Amino acid sequence: MSGKSESDELLLVNVDKGGGSESQSQQQQKSQPVEQQKTQQEQLVEQQQQQTENNCNTKEPKEEEKVEDTSKNKNELESTPTLTNVQGDRRGSRDKGTKKGTHKKRVTFPEGDEVVSGYMDPPIPWHHSSQCTTEKLVRSYLRSCDKLGIRHNPKVLKQLQAINNFELRNETFSLRSDYLDVKYCESLEEIFKRVQFRTIDLEAARIEDDVTSLQVLDLKGTNVSEHLMPFMARAFKFGTSLTVLHLEYTMPSGKALSTLVLALKGNETLRELYLGENKLTSSDASQISALLRQNRTLQLLDLRSNCIQDTGMGHLCDGLSSGESGLETLVVWGNQLTYQSMVALSRVLMVSKSLLGINLGLNGITNEGIHRLKDGLVRNRTLVKIGMQACKISCEGAVALAEYIAETTKLLRLDLRENDIKTAGLMALSLALKVNKSVVRVDLDKEYKKESVSYCHWLSLNGQMMVLVTGDGE
Repeated sequence: MSGKSESDELLLVNVDKGGGSESQSQQQQKSQPVEQQKTQQEQLVEQQQQQTENNCNTKEPKEEEKVEDTSKNKNELESTPTLTNVQGDRRGSRDKGTKKGTHKKRVTFPEGDEVVSGYMDPPIPWHHSSQCTTEKLVRSYLRSCDKLGIRHNPKVLKQLQAINNFELRNETFSLRSDYLDVKYCESLEEIFKRVQFRTIDLEAARIEDDVTSLQVLDLKGTNVSEHLMPFMARAFKFGTSLTVLHLEYTMPSGKALSTLVLALKGNETLRELYLGENKLTSSDASQISALLRQNRTLQLLDLRSNCIQDTGMGHLCDGLSSGESGLETLVVWGNQLTYQSMVALSRVLMVSKSLLGINLGLNGITNEGIHRLKDGLVRNRTLVKIGMQACKISCEGAVALAEYIAETTKLLRLDLRENDIKTAGLMALSLALKVNKSVVRVDLDKEYKKESVSYCHWLSLNGQMMVLVTGDGE
């Protein structure tokens, strides 16, 4: 091959163009020099590179061309989408959906009051209880047990089979000595949705459910007997996070109250205790006084509408003056108190470092009680709220309170509604409020009380102008 001349090579090419046989063309390809084959391969590579560069240039046109094309065809693209564009959009949305974090959801809300379109009242569980039968009740309980994967309790089933009254409360539903876990209690829900009971007996029952998250317990109007109180007291004493306890209208007096107080003495979580409307007497107040001596975390004690009287108030004051109590609010509204117990309360106000509010409303404090309480009020440095509604206070007591208001720097609110305060007392309060810089609210009756002409003397006490009522003219 290397010995051939250029004329011989040209002759071979002409013969091939002239329609030579396949054997001749194959021989000609074989006879091509190696250098020429390499040059052809290099040309093919260069052609491929040029094609790729051209494709890139066509895919990325200049910015000016893009602006012109988009401005010319904007309306056409919006009005008549092509099939290729639709397919491309669908394909792009599928591609975006496959990538994590690329698919974004948008949520919008209507403006104004259109956000809430309506509301529904909570359903009454026993609305259709009259239509229930014993067979339906038993069937619902068994179905609930099967759904929860537990065995039914034969003792419960026997009680359900004896129930025939679905309109009124049945007497007792006993769960004595039962192990009450979460599923067991859920199965009982089907019973309580259809039947009401006066008493649920939980004597010696073991409760597995975690109650550490319970913070507010409202047992208002519940009949807490001496038999149930020990179980409640044990829960209050050990491992509870209870902060608010309502026991109004539960009558926990006598032994039941003693058990409760004994459990709460060492409690460190309870903040508010409500014992109103329980007919508590002075002896019950002595037990609560023991609670105030030892419990340092209780902040609010509500004893409204009981019968502790002056003797019971003295017991409470003994507990508050012990120095261990951290009580901030005391409510003794409507406890048949008189001016005689105000001396003990005055001693508490002199030494208390935590008491912020006291409500003495609906008690016979009278003007004499205000005079006895005045020294404690003046020396106190913590009180911010005082309630004296319907305490039989007249202008004389209002003047004494005005002297306290003129000196205090902590008081924020004073309630004097439903008292017999007339013009002289109102003037004294008005002058005291002009001097005071802390009081933001004084509650008085809206209707002006009619009176005859009063004789008043202006006095200057501690540098402040005051009014002293000397008598009423005829």
